[in-house]
Amino acid sequence: MFEFKKTALIGLAISSLTLSGCLSGGGGGGNDDAEQDTRVRVQQQRMNEGFFVVQEDELPFDALESPTASFAPSVVSYEDTSRWSGVLNGAGYRIEVPTNWNGMLVMYAHGFRTSAPKELRVDNPPMRRYLLDNGYAWAASSYSTNFYDVRAGVEDTNALALAFNDIAAENDRVLDAPDKYYITGVSMGGHVTAAAVEKETKETANHVVNYAGAAPMCGVVGDTELFNFFAGYTISLLAFTTDSAANVPFQSPLPTLKQS
Repeated sequence: MFEFKKTALIGLAISSLTLSGCLSGGGGGGNDDAEQDTRVRVQQQRMNEGFFVVQEDELPFDALESPTASFAPSVVSYEDTSRWSGVLNGAGYRIEVPTNWNGMLVMYAHGFRTSAPKELRVDNPPMRRYLLDNGYAWAASSYSTNFYDVRAGVEDTNALALAFNDIAAENDRVLDAPDKYYITGVSMGGHVTAAAVEKETKETANHVVNYAGAAPMCGVVGDTELFNFFAGYTISLLAFTTDSAANVPFQSPLPTLKQS
């Protein structure tokens, strides 16, 4: 009985030492000198090379027109709203704050850009009039990249939300911090909206905003099946055309596909 226990203890000790060596990278085939992955994200390469350019001359925007007689009169003067635009961290932005601001800020996330991929532009929210009539301020970013880049959408939108008070102060309007932040968006902007409120985003994002509510519209948030369909459809289409896949910006890593 004693010999059995002694043998078992020796075996356990050897197993523990072996496991410890494997986990620590020593004695278990690990390579302390292994090269780290230094690959740069494609979008980051484009940013480093100045591929994306904010269309700064298009950033300033006009006040909304007053409603016609067929509509109920507006409760705010659109001409008197504070309207600011500029560039933040490589992304263009627009902000509008009504005179009767209710203390809440709505962030609007635009959708996927299908044309002029180098040009960064800002979209006003389609519910702009409703927001102003009800005292909400809104802000929107062009993002610092185009193409389907949800991470950039989240980071740049959140960064703009966090810079709201500083931008207001720079434009001679001192405001209290928003009581609540909301976010909404359409298409890829819907994906950005959903991602912005995920637990993982709050744990890993560089810019974190605790949104009180989110309204994603038409965002691809179920799974990857739709993306797989789009990729397969695009490659099949290119295979039956005379154009090269390399002529399509987001397909440049693919080999040239031509009709045989």
